[in-house]
Amino acid sequence: MTPATTAPIGLRPDLSFLLTDFEQMVLGASRTVAVSVDGLVLCTSDTVDSREQAEYLAAICSGMASLVIGLAQQLGAAAAADIGVRLSIGFVMIAGPFGNAYLMTLAQPQADMGAVNRDLLKLGESVRAALSPEQRR
Repeated sequence: MTPATTAPIGLRPDLSFLLTDFEQMVLGASRTVAVSVDGLVLCTSDTVDSREQAEYLAAICSGMASLVIGLAQQLGAAAAADIGVRLSIGFVMIAGPFGNAYLMTLAQPQADMGAVNRDLLKLGESVRAALSPEQRR
C-alpha cells in the first residue's frame, strides 16, 4: 500500500513511525491507529488513507472499546478491551487501554491473529507513556 496522505494526522503525529514500524514487522497488519479513550486520533500508520478515515476509525475504536469495557465492568471482569472483529477483508483488532489510549489495526485474512494480537499488546505496553494524552479538565 502507498500512503494516501502526507499531512500529519492526530495529536501526536511525531509517533506515527511507531505504528508504521509495527506494520512492517507484523505480517498482514495495516491501517493502524492510536486513539485516545475519548475518541481522538493520536497518530496513524502511513497506510491510513486520509484524515477523514482516521477520525472515523478513532470514533469507532473508542466506541467499541467503551462498550466492551462497560460489559466487563458489569460482569465483574477487568476493565480492558481485547477485541477481534471478523470482516470480509480481515480482522480488526483493538487493544487497551494503555494509559489513556487504545490501539487498533486491520489484519489480513491470512494473518496469524494470535501473533497480531500479541504484537499489538506488546506495542501498547511499550509505548504506554508516550501515547497517553493528558487528562482533559
